[in-house]
Amino acid sequence: MMAERGIHVDHSTVHRWVVHFSPLLLERFNRRKRPVTGKWHVDETYVRVRGRWMYLYRAVDSVGDTVEFFFSENRDLPAAKRFLRPCSAMAGRNVSPSTAARPITRPSNLAILKIACGRDEH
Repeated sequence: MMAERGIHVDHSTVHRWVVHFSPLLLERFNRRKRPVTGKWHVDETYVRVRGRWMYLYRAVDSVGDTVEFFFSENRDLPAAKRFLRPCSAMAGRNVSPSTAARPITRPSNLAILKIACGRDEH
């Protein structure tokens, strides 16, 4: 874009701009971010990422905003907990998690119940 206007900018200059302005933009984005609603839907699916198969855990609140997403190579209780802890922290303890179109795995169900009810041991 700048080259079209006859201005040469080195890649290191662009990198310095990114380093300088990223925190400022993040602060503005966070100020405008809406709070997460109390009801959210959890889904997990098996996807290919850079040639490797991984599980994508995803939480969406009732208005369709993404609460959290998490990629994991494993489909077990520790992976479900790593995904759900940030969700719980954002939504508070008054959450009513439900699953999307299909049932999620048993480890995920256990993690949802433990974290949502405040009985999660670290």
